[in-house]
Amino acid sequence: MQIVKRVLFIVITAAAIASAQSNLTPIARCDDVTKLDFRNLIVRTARRTFAFQNGIALNYDSRPDQGAKPSQPDWKAEIEKDTVIQPAPNVAVRFLLIRDSHETGSGWRYYATGLGCSGGKLQEVFPVTGYHCASIALTRQ
Repeated sequence: MQIVKRVLFIVITAAAIASAQSNLTPIARCDDVTKLDFRNLIVRTARRTFAFQNGIALNYDSRPDQGAKPSQPDWKAEIEKDTVIQPAPNVAVRFLLIRDSHETGSGWRYYATGLGCSGGKLQEVFPVTGYHCASIALTRQ
C-alpha cells in the first residue's frame, strides 16, 4: 500500500509540474542585453516575476480559478527607468527600475535590478527591492 501511495504522489507531482511549466511564456535568448525588448519580456528578480506586455505586468496575490473570468489584478508593474551601463569593454548591464503598485490595496514597491547576458540566458546580476530606495551615482562626478 505504501508503494502505491508513493507512486501516486510522484505521478500527481509530475503532472502538476508539467502543467505549471506549460503555462510559462518562453524567455528570449540573450546574446546582447542592450537589444532586448523588456517591455515585452519576462523579467525574474530575486523576489518577483514580471511578465511584461506592452510595458505593463499584472500580478495576482492568489492564482485566479481556471475557467473563471479574470478579476482585477492585485499588482500592476511598470518600468520607470531603463539604463545601460558598460563597466568594462564587451560587458553591458541593463538596470531597470520597476514600480509595482498595489491596485487592490494601498502602497507600492520598487524593484531595481541589473541584468546581463550569460551563456545565452538573461541573468540577474544586481537585485534590490524595497519600499524606500536611495539612489547612488553610477558614474564619476
